[in-house]
Amino acid sequence: FKWQELQHFPSSLASLNLTQNDFACVCEYQSFLQWVKDQRQLLVEVEHLVCAIPLQMRGMPVLGFNNATCQISKTIVGGSVFSILMVSVIAVLVYKFYFHLMLLAGCKKYGRGESIYDAFVIYSSQDEDWVRNELVKNLEEGVPPFQLCLHYRDFIPGVAIAANIIQEGFHKSRKVIVVVSQHFIQSRWCIFEYEIAQTWQFLSSRAGIIFIVLHKLEKSLLRQQVELYRLLNRNTYLEWEDSVLGRHIYWRRLRKALLDGKPWSPAGTADAAESRQHDAETST
Repeated sequence: FKWQELQHFPSSLASLNLTQNDFACVCEYQSFLQWVKDQRQLLVEVEHLVCAIPLQMRGMPVLGFNNATCQISKTIVGGSVFSILMVSVIAVLVYKFYFHLMLLAGCKKYGRGESIYDAFVIYSSQDEDWVRNELVKNLEEGVPPFQLCLHYRDFIPGVAIAANIIQEGFHKSRKVIVVVSQHFIQSRWCIFEYEIAQTWQFLSSRAGIIFIVLHKLEKSLLRQQVELYRLLNRNTYLEWEDSVLGRHIYWRRLRKALLDGKPWSPAGTADAAESRQHDAETST
């Protein structure tokens, strides 16, 4: 019979003999074992009731079973489950934001140290011809010259790409140039770099992101990256125009943006210009 049926015995019951039963002294039956203790006056030879299982309690009096151990076990199990869940959540968060944490650690390490590059360029590999032939040529060979950080040229061989992006790209650059194109939006790696750039801008007070829209973009495609779409709507960006007047305005605006916060002197600029002119004459 089920032990709950014991609670429905008539009040006129004088005694109850349970001595020929095997008792399982486990937490699953702690309510019944507590009932045995509460009804010891009713039970015949209650002191002779002994546990049959578990093995480590075999032969021990049923009255000696301690219900408190069940509560402790539940607490331990609950605490263990909670700890496992917390560790799992932390592990997932660390995995998801690992590179953001690396960036935060780097900001604390490098602090406000001097930047090597004027800008770190984020772009799709399919737009590399434009970056090499237009952006690099006009900025690094112009007046004043700007030093760009480019992955194909400045990243350290043998170092993980993500580590290069953070250590060589963001930490050593004053600004970030984001070349937005259809290829850029469709590249997961470019979007990853862009998301890291947002964190970098938030952590670094000197940071600045310059957006260059390389081609006209369909709004339906741009809306796939909601945050980028919002940023382009809220912020002024440069749009590449392949015309004489459009180029002139474009380069003037981009140089003005890069000059913001750049330490340079007219003398140094003149020396650089003379040096490039000398190199050109030598090559001819």
